[in-house]
Amino acid sequence: MATLLTSIFPVVTLALALQGVEIPSTARGLEGIPAVRIDSSAEQTTRRVLSKAEADEHRVKVDLVNGRYYLAGEIRPLQLTSSGGFTYLSSEPGRYIRFRKLNDKISYVEHVDMPSGNVTYWGELRIVLGR
Repeated sequence: MATLLTSIFPVVTLALALQGVEIPSTARGLEGIPAVRIDSSAEQTTRRVLSKAEADEHRVKVDLVNGRYYLAGEIRPLQLTSSGGFTYLSSEPGRYIRFRKLNDKISYVEHVDMPSGNVTYWGELRIVLGR
């Protein structure tokens, strides 16, 4: 069962959820660079490794503004939850970013449901510093 992480200090809460990943107070957000894209529908599933240009085009950006997380360009804040060893940022049913610490890196999955199927990106997430 997912636990909603609510706190006056969501950055600290996120650091705890990531089990040892510390999000500094100077963080501006998170940025994920996908390595793999999976397209699925009722008829078929395709997996492909992305080129650098494709990875740059499909990167996920999360802005940290006044202690709240937003997908870049969105006005609705993301919900921060944790379940098991994973942390989730979600804005609506069918769209989420799931991440966890794996060795010295933060791995992530971005999943988006669409009427025709879904798209899932797998990659590495980094913390964007500076104010």
